[in-house]
Amino acid sequence: MDVHVRVRRYRVKGFVRSLAVSFVAGAVVTASAWAQTAADTFRLEAASDEIKVMTYNVLNLFDNVHDTSKKDWTWLPINDPLKKECGRISNPSYREDCETVDWTQDKIKIKLGQIKTAISYQGSLPDLLAVQEIEGPNITGQLAKELGYQHFLITNSPDERGINVALLYNTDKLEYLEHEEIDATGALNYPGRNILRVHFRPRSGRVLDVIGIYVNHWPAQMVSPIKRVETARVLAKAIDAQTTKVGKDNYKVITLGDFNLTDNEQPNAFHHVLTNPYWQNFLVDVQDYSEIRRSPYRYRMPPGSYFMGGIDIWRRFDRFAVSKNLTDESGMHVVYDSFRIVGPSELTHPRKLVDRSPDFYATLNQVPIRGNPHATNAKDAGFSDHLPIVMKVKFNGNPDYKKPK
Repeated sequence: MDVHVRVRRYRVKGFVRSLAVSFVAGAVVTASAWAQTAADTFRLEAASDEIKVMTYNVLNLFDNVHDTSKKDWTWLPINDPLKKECGRISNPSYREDCETVDWTQDKIKIKLGQIKTAISYQGSLPDLLAVQEIEGPNITGQLAKELGYQHFLITNSPDERGINVALLYNTDKLEYLEHEEIDATGALNYPGRNILRVHFRPRSGRVLDVIGIYVNHWPAQMVSPIKRVETARVLAKAIDAQTTKVGKDNYKVITLGDFNLTDNEQPNAFHHVLTNPYWQNFLVDVQDYSEIRRSPYRYRMPPGSYFMGGIDIWRRFDRFAVSKNLTDESGMHVVYDSFRIVGPSELTHPRKLVDRSPDFYATLNQVPIRGNPHATNAKDAGFSDHLPIVMKVKFNGNPDYKKPK
């Protein structure tokens, strides 16, 4: 957040100086106030008729076994014969990482522990956890065991590096119905990451309700926005098909994940496709919904889940977007003031902002502690370049809710 005011020139220089000092102190506190908030700001607990839903890009969660046909050489032990394949990587920085990372089982254990720690800051285990940048069933099973999940599903995407999306879940409050992978490769014209669709039925509430979870990891910012628009169209088409099959009133859609999307890019896959009110099954961005409803937590958390260094801007890469019927509190609905970007001080570190005058601007920000694959202990291992986000969904209607006229 940039803070700026004009200061009039007064004859009494001391007054101007004291005013500036006071303002700078206030600006710094304001810019990073969320990092100093109490830990319980980020904590959520779900009632018996509620579920918690979380999504987290965990940054390169790989096992250390080569996956045939995938370029996963970075994530092998240093003495593995396949490390010689690192020489085929053209980018010097990526090649150096590949050649020097010694990805042992001990480091994997540390990584799993760090993910568990990051998730713990929002309270008890979420009922649904969507994960991006995860390799395959082997490492997903290890993560599920570490966290305490009974079940998981993971895609088998054509992505060259072997990156997939997964959904970990328990069935105390949800009944699993079915799942499928949605392949966007045809729309992208290159091997990308599949979308994972999973259907559940709530164990309380309306028996006709079906929850459709869509886990996403869209093309990165280095790729044209058109590719994200094409991915959004594939997703929208899938939602249309399932909405027709299940019924518009009964089908409750939750799309989530790392959308790699900025608010100002053009064309815009959210504004022009997913949240476009001219689409009959348009979605609602939960962070926007939370802010419009004036959630008391909206200024007590980071403004985004991803911080872009160099230009010093927070981005809302990680999102929830839900069907319109999940904002109707007369039935199953998103609890609007439950939305959190989980950014306690333990997951962040101070970063000096570039080209900022200390006279009028905050010069520090709290940014995610990126994971360090070279670390041999938890203290130095970091977490991810993303922060997790979480929300609650209530199965039953709000008895005090008054539907807007």
